[in-house]
Amino acid sequence: MDWTGSGGGVIVVSRYNTVMSDLMHPSNGELESFMLGRLSQRDSRRVILHLLPGCPQCREVTSAFWDLGPDARARHNTRRRYDQTLERVFDRVLTVRAALDVERAEARKLMARLQILPTERWAAKIRKDRRFHTWGFCEVLLEQRDSEVCARLALSVTGEIDSETHPPVFLEELRARAWATLADIRRKAGDLGGAEEALRQAEACLLRGSGDRLERARLLERKAALRHAQERSEEAARLLGRAILLYRRAGQWDQVGRVLIGLGCLRVEARTETGSPQPAAEHGHVWLLLRRLFSVRFLSWSGR
Repeated sequence: MDWTGSGGGVIVVSRYNTVMSDLMHPSNGELESFMLGRLSQRDSRRVILHLLPGCPQCREVTSAFWDLGPDARARHNTRRRYDQTLERVFDRVLTVRAALDVERAEARKLMARLQILPTERWAAKIRKDRRFHTWGFCEVLLEQRDSEVCARLALSVTGEIDSETHPPVFLEELRARAWATLADIRRKAGDLGGAEEALRQAEACLLRGSGDRLERARLLERKAALRHAQERSEEAARLLGRAILLYRRAGQWDQVGRVLIGLGCLRVEARTETGSPQPAAEHGHVWLLLRRLFSVRFLSWSGR
């Protein structure tokens, strides 16, 4: 059983201002990622919908990031300045995102050329050629999900990426993603000890990151998958519960639904393996999970 995934969530658009709570504010890391063009289209849409009404808390955060906020002598004109700030931020987003798109396209070409060479020559080639030292190429390496070689190379590339272009907190999160990918590969290969060590490294990197709740949720899912492989089902269930909470706070309803399915399967599997004589109680628990799932799907569909 494997709950890891990379799909995006769908935000509840209808009555958005009414249902938005403090728990659903984008994190500082999400706001930074949005401004630098690193969020997915769906996540970017969620942040934009939150910013447009003029959220004071997030306005303060974005002003601090870009040094574009109103000064003490012009607070009476906050709204006009905030509109100007958004326009400049969106312009910056488009510029950075365009640069990342070019970088990613070039990374795919470089990967195609690299694959012509024997695998044992890849590390030396990447180390010597600065064209490989980019965020985009690291992402391409991590897309090779069953390759421990590529995951290790991605780790080495994160140490070569220009910190002037990509802030260190984001590089730490990219490094965490690489360690987490390596953990998944080791788990699937049966190397549970190696997977545990890789997850510890990923957690350490995230602690030095921006605090992005989506990255934390994804890591919790991978940790749950490892606990399941270690036959520690109760701990796996608790980790999935924490991931669900983070996805809910981020408004990622599709992700909530996906993890709820995994949690329900885990509960049923645990009951079947133990041969428990109390199926009725378990059916009630699974029914509760299904009710939550359908509730989540309704919220997701209402925003389409």
